[in-house]
Amino acid sequence: MKSVILLTGLLLMELFAAVPTQAAPFQVGVGVHVGQNRNNLEQTDTALAQGGFTSFRDEVFWHRLETKRGLLVFPPSLNDLDQLVTNVSKRGGKPLLILNYGNRFYDGGGLLVTDEAIAAYARYVRFVVKHFAGRVDQFEVWNEWNIGGGGTPDQRKARYGSPEDYARVLRAGYAAVKSENPSALVLGGAFAGYDYKWIEAFGRAGGFSSLDGFSAHPYVFAEGRKGTPESAFRHLDELKALIDRLAPGRNLRVYITEAGWPVHAGANGVSEQTVATYATQFLQLAKSRAWIGGVWWYDLFDDGDESSNTEHRFGLITRSGTRRPAFSSFSDGPRPMSPRPTGATE
Repeated sequence: MKSVILLTGLLLMELFAAVPTQAAPFQVGVGVHVGQNRNNLEQTDTALAQGGFTSFRDEVFWHRLETKRGLLVFPPSLNDLDQLVTNVSKRGGKPLLILNYGNRFYDGGGLLVTDEAIAAYARYVRFVVKHFAGRVDQFEVWNEWNIGGGGTPDQRKARYGSPEDYARVLRAGYAAVKSENPSALVLGGAFAGYDYKWIEAFGRAGGFSSLDGFSAHPYVFAEGRKGTPESAFRHLDELKALIDRLAPGRNLRVYITEAGWPVHAGANGVSEQTVATYATQFLQLAKSRAWIGGVWWYDLFDDGDESSNTEHRFGLITRSGTRRPAFSSFSDGPRPMSPRPTGATE
């Protein structure tokens, strides 16, 4: 009888193992800069609510929290971000926070190399995750390390960050997040461009063992007229195939944490209506791939007033508050979001 029960139990285990785990809901979000105090809290919160965005992406700069070596304090300069997180979380949204960049007390404030700096980064990560407990359960480790994001002037000039060093930072960051919130989603990569040799090296360094999803920034506007949503997804399909080869059996999802087209006056700038069309197409193509976990459009507001500056003209909303056509085509209007219980981490 015992052998029959044991056999039945084993068969049930095999049956449940064969049933795929239901994927988390597809997220539609935008990049904001409340954490840099560049976006107004009230205007940002209103736009997020009216657009029905299920998420926003912002960053919690390490250098603001550790202004004295070894002492971590949540500063008043991040109070607006703190409030935005609370507001969106109460509406049932899921903020995505970037854990970046360096700190002047370690490795010259740039990309992290030494064991001491990486250990200090892990302490900062634990502090942030603990501070946002019950309100944030998804985090991204660094931003565009592969092109020198957050590096010193020399590192940024080289536009290259070591994949092996990033794998070490990611490993420490992943462990730090999980130590405070085991169920949190940890994204690694924040990968800019299409340097697949970098991805190969990252994989050989064990990078794919320290993340729950791979984040990518498939910008294609520099390709001119060829830079369309379809071309972006050709790159993404190649990236997914590469990830599956380097991390067999994981079936890792890809999270597009930045994507967009600028409407600046100059080379590779496109019209507002073109961006609206592209936003609709991009979202449709993303939703057609079950392995994509979400899209965070870059970004909600313009970042400056220079019409010829590419970086100033990615917004769904102008600096004066005018909503471009892409705001509606990407957000698709308000989506119902049920309130989360206080303290819920999902």
